[in-house]
Amino acid sequence: MDKESVTIELRNLTTGYREKKQDIIVSNGLNAKLHVGEMTCLLGPNGAGKSTLLRTLAAFQPSIGGDVWLMNRNLKNYKNNELSHLISVVLTDNSRIRNMTAYDVVSIGRSPYTGFWGKLSEKDKKIVEKCLQWVGITALAERKMQTLSDGERQKVMIAKAIAQETPIIFLDEPTAFLDYPSKISMMLLLHRLAKALKKTIFLSTHDLEHALQVADQIWLMDRDKGLTTGLPEDLCAEGKIEEYFMREGITFDRATCTFGVQHDTAREVIIEGDKDSLEYKLVCKAFMRNAIRPVDTCENEDVKVTVPGDGTYRLWEYGKETVCVNKIEHIIGITASTLVKTHIKAVRDAANMTQYE
Repeated sequence: MDKESVTIELRNLTTGYREKKQDIIVSNGLNAKLHVGEMTCLLGPNGAGKSTLLRTLAAFQPSIGGDVWLMNRNLKNYKNNELSHLISVVLTDNSRIRNMTAYDVVSIGRSPYTGFWGKLSEKDKKIVEKCLQWVGITALAERKMQTLSDGERQKVMIAKAIAQETPIIFLDEPTAFLDYPSKISMMLLLHRLAKALKKTIFLSTHDLEHALQVADQIWLMDRDKGLTTGLPEDLCAEGKIEEYFMREGITFDRATCTFGVQHDTAREVIIEGDKDSLEYKLVCKAFMRNAIRPVDTCENEDVKVTVPGDGTYRLWEYGKETVCVNKIEHIIGITASTLVKTHIKAVRDAANMTQYE
């Protein structure tokens, strides 16, 4: 991208805080850029320094070393009233706001433009109403903040940041309190705002998969591995996502940028059917969760499950169909007990034993 598109640049930045006249370093040697019209997601484990970095970029706390350049000017040289026209910030702690309506809180976003008395013009009111609409909380406008849920309060604070009409918006865990549909809607809204209004949107999040699906750029942050930035697809292709987030029991599909759970299995069962069908994939998933690994062939071929694609799941024992059900739940329970019985029978046959009568 060209130089003019860069809104924020980190130059060998060191973040941290002072404690008892001593610098406590959280992260160092950070070099990266944020651009106009992009939504960038900051990802990393707890304790990686994400919130500290956000607070440093927002000028809430000074850097320990290095520099942050904002609009081709050192952040240290800006006054607070200048920054209020350039950066709006949404933090996770909004529970202290009480006895104000959602409309009043969103209106605060207009304070850099309303003058000493803080009176809203007709233009200001229209902007506030538009932001309430964009975030989907128009119906909450007259509700007091203490009557709202955590997720609703978070939406109010995001609407306030948008109403501030700054070219840059920082958000610390903006989807933390939202339900799943609201998480997706909020991420898509922020992405649209970046594109349509040419804003630089930078947010930290633990919603890793959502970020990989929606963000234009990803910043991966870790105390040991440092900071790695790039397009989500490039980071997936290069194995960087696994490098930062893979742990025991986790799988990652680079093609779809999605994570999965690696189950330990104790037994195997043959499953036959169309491997590309939804029914086949779901029954395999259910078996894996129940410690049974689906296979094409195995030593114990006396038991198998077929998924014919007609909405049924069928159990075969010794070449004969014995069960036909239309729920995965039922085939799982029946197959598990059948595998145990056939295992016991195999042990007895091998030892030439019969059950004690």
